[in-house]
Amino acid sequence: MAVEQSTLWLQYMDQLSAAVKPKAGEALQLIHPFQPWNWGGESPTFGSYPYEQWAALNVVPATPYLNSNTSPATQSGFDLGYEIWFNALAIGDLATDPHYKELQNAFKEASNKTTKEWLEVESIWQNQTAGHGTELTKWLEEPKNKSYAKRIEAAENEEAGLKTELAEYQAEITSPVKSTREAFANPTYQSETVDPNSTKKAMQRIWATVPTTPWERVQEITQQKFGGSAVHGNGEKFTVESDSTRYDYSEYYAKAEAGFWDDFIGAGGEGSVKQIEWSSFDQQYKLEFAFEDFLRVEVQPRPWYAGTAINSFAAGPYAKGFARYSSEAQGGSYFFGPGGSLSRQYTALIVAYRPSVTITAGEEFASYLHKEWEAEGGLEIGPFFFGSKASGESTSSTSSVHGASIEIKSTANWPVIVGMVSGWTYPPKNEGS
Repeated sequence: MAVEQSTLWLQYMDQLSAAVKPKAGEALQLIHPFQPWNWGGESPTFGSYPYEQWAALNVVPATPYLNSNTSPATQSGFDLGYEIWFNALAIGDLATDPHYKELQNAFKEASNKTTKEWLEVESIWQNQTAGHGTELTKWLEEPKNKSYAKRIEAAENEEAGLKTELAEYQAEITSPVKSTREAFANPTYQSETVDPNSTKKAMQRIWATVPTTPWERVQEITQQKFGGSAVHGNGEKFTVESDSTRYDYSEYYAKAEAGFWDDFIGAGGEGSVKQIEWSSFDQQYKLEFAFEDFLRVEVQPRPWYAGTAINSFAAGPYAKGFARYSSEAQGGSYFFGPGGSLSRQYTALIVAYRPSVTITAGEEFASYLHKEWEAEGGLEIGPFFFGSKASGESTSSTSSVHGASIEIKSTANWPVIVGMVSGWTYPPKNEGS
């Protein structure tokens, strides 16, 4: 290849970061593949909460580049990491508390007893019915078998009682974070979402954005003309050249090898990307990016998350196996600083309306890209997908060649998520722990 793909990504990120102007402690993260910012559509239902919004925001950013196909929010949920954090606190040294250990052991024994009772009764049912005819639950309801049902009921009641006692004692001994737990469980800060892939419904903890909906922003910048030009947009442009500097992410992320970067340019899209032939790509290249509207959308979790609690209790003490920083973990899990399971949280998403890219890297390469755009139905360039006009309202574009340059302009109706901005959940040692 004429150029390392990570080089193009990092050069692009450096220029994009300069345009974003992150605050102290904030870092840029790119999202790939492209994501149209169309949460809720043209007629967002009042009070509804799109699954796509939760999935995009409920993530602990761990690398400067997130492949959203392989790293869904369900694997790195911020709310899950937050819950694990306050459950790992050992206020009063819970991990070595003798009464807590006694309750844990008693609960474990009761749970084993319940399982044993069920297995023994099931064995009797199998011997009597050979597993056919009357179902086990109905068999237990028969008068002659009530003694077996009572055995199971007694074991289950004992287990439930000990579980309650264990939970109540844990809540009592960790009372300093009682309000945090209550806010986390408060249904007021949750909303029902529907996963479009599985159609399953679930309650998710809400993240707020300003502006609230993409529709609100699109209507504002197009003067209420959906699908029109952003006559009231905040335009932005920058250029990446062969000698441009590369984005330095080492301060913010603990693990970020170059090997995980996908190709910066690919033909096709939406799961069927074809690798580009790079042999004609000129070593002296220039990529000019422009946007009709470029916006920082502020992100924050609703009151289920209390940053003040983390500031108060981040130092612990923690239960055995957990720690604040890597240097304190002694081989266990840690929460804060680069690589921590709760290291960073999204503070903003960067969205752009109708991006355009002009690539100058030789006549042969420009002509080749234009033909691939036509043949494959579009091109992926960085985090963007520029589709043919038939690709739909979210990705349509035009393509034209001018000598050694190819210009590809989005004509899409929706903005695109250009990247995410995150800040420290709790500052690492070198930032004033």
